[in-house]
Amino acid sequence: MGHLVPTYVPKSVWLRRIINQANNKVNMNDVITTQWGSQARPFRAYSDDELMSLLNHVSELMNEIKIETGISVFLSYGCLLGAVRSGKVIPHDFDIDAGFIIPDGTVESILQTADSLISFLIKRDFRITAQSNGHFKAAYYGSEYSVDIEFFAAWTDGPSFYHYFAVRGSEISDQILPLDTISLSGVDFPAPKNPETLVAAIYGENWRNPDPDFKYSLTAEDWVNFKFLFIDSNKGFWDRYYSNQFDNKVWLESPSQFAAFVGSNNSRDTRLLDIGCGNGRDSIFFATLGFDVTCVDYSQAALDVCKATADRRNLSITTEALSVTSFADVFKFSAENSEKFGIVYARFFLHAIDENSERNLLRLAFSVIEPGGKFVLEYRCLATDGSNAHEVNYENGQHYRRLIQQEIFKQAAIVAGFEVEYSTLGRGHAKFRNEDPLIGRMVLTKQLTAG
Repeated sequence: MGHLVPTYVPKSVWLRRIINQANNKVNMNDVITTQWGSQARPFRAYSDDELMSLLNHVSELMNEIKIETGISVFLSYGCLLGAVRSGKVIPHDFDIDAGFIIPDGTVESILQTADSLISFLIKRDFRITAQSNGHFKAAYYGSEYSVDIEFFAAWTDGPSFYHYFAVRGSEISDQILPLDTISLSGVDFPAPKNPETLVAAIYGENWRNPDPDFKYSLTAEDWVNFKFLFIDSNKGFWDRYYSNQFDNKVWLESPSQFAAFVGSNNSRDTRLLDIGCGNGRDSIFFATLGFDVTCVDYSQAALDVCKATADRRNLSITTEALSVTSFADVFKFSAENSEKFGIVYARFFLHAIDENSERNLLRLAFSVIEPGGKFVLEYRCLATDGSNAHEVNYENGQHYRRLIQQEIFKQAAIVAGFEVEYSTLGRGHAKFRNEDPLIGRMVLTKQLTAG
């Protein structure tokens, strides 16, 4: 694909680009509405030359992924079903389904592989839409061809094979690896060693007979082995929580002690990013001081509260949905906001995300902070002797929380490229009702570039 000249295309013209590929006008009757409500052009509407060109480009891409990243990608789901059943694409299908495999996958290696694959695709001008870190869509709209590829993580654990989301530990690893090839409409693709075994694991033993009414029936238990890949865990909790808040609440009227500390020690003409802004209490405060404020959160309900409050008070703030758990979100936001902010602010956010999200947070902050800028954080901590481990419990309901080990986080920040300017640990910083938790504060500095 290196010979192509990729072109970013506004979403409003994606459909026009799809239905005018290769200068061949396609009848609008050939555009279908998918089960998700989006519009797409099914393979039955492609000419033989168009389809062959598309499949060759995707086959080439899979080979390039393997060469440049070491990640093995293979044909899966509907495309594999079509290849096994008839040797051809399914006429009403409209995208390419692909698995990416991590042999003997640990959680860390699975996440690292997903991260690397998304990074590779973004650098090739694919637009990524993530359902999870193990399931994402990659769309490319270029001058020579357009394609949507849906990627699904797969890994082995001894004899057990997992494939997001339909294969949940079937003992078929020896039927999947090593990968072989299969022909789809005349083009060769990587595929499981025994493709019929995977098709049966996904669609059931009756896969040979087309079933137009086929639907996946998944229970909460079916998702257990894939939850570590989710990018919106607890989102429902926070959406409900912030949907019940109003701008006259006490907690929105006054800033946190940490916000006052940051506001009094930094220039007020600075661009400030509030990550995990929640109710917007501190974002609003910074805006009143004159900071140019952007606030992000993965809860749209929280952003709505924050924006409505700012509007009522005639304050200008920018809001944007962002999940630091999502590799795709982090890459996109980092690219669009490179070295844009003088301060990145994160209060009571670090202890509400897991270690993988922490790594993403540090990477994102380093990318968007200008040289010499600061990353300021406040979070709940674990005492060095572990004596306050009970403080992990919540007063405001059950959602994810962990207590941060100050020295371990400090080292992680240094590895990420920051210098520790200020670090403290103590009580009295964030009293709430009967609570006086052990709080860590840290000011990190992104060093000026040499020369």
